[in-house]
Amino acid sequence: MAILAKNQHAIRKRGFRIASFDIRRERMQALLRGVRRKGSRQEDTAAFTEVVMALFEGLAARAINHPALDRAALAAQLRQVLRGLL
Repeated sequence: MAILAKNQHAIRKRGFRIASFDIRRERMQALLRGVRRKGSRQEDTAAFTEVVMALFEGLAARAINHPALDRAALAAQLRQVLRGLL
């Protein structure tokens, strides 16, 4: 019984994370829709959203794996990359 309760808690928690991720994706997509070129297809905006989200998720992993990383230099490079993508 305790295992079942623990698994249900984990499932609810995971479901919350998935819902939270979906909300972040929708917000990011709405933001990017506003700055993408006119005439961009919805599929292109969705793919672009995934690329930008992957970029930011990767930054979190890099920060954990490389705590001495120069964050100011990284932020400057990230701005350049995003300008190029937009």
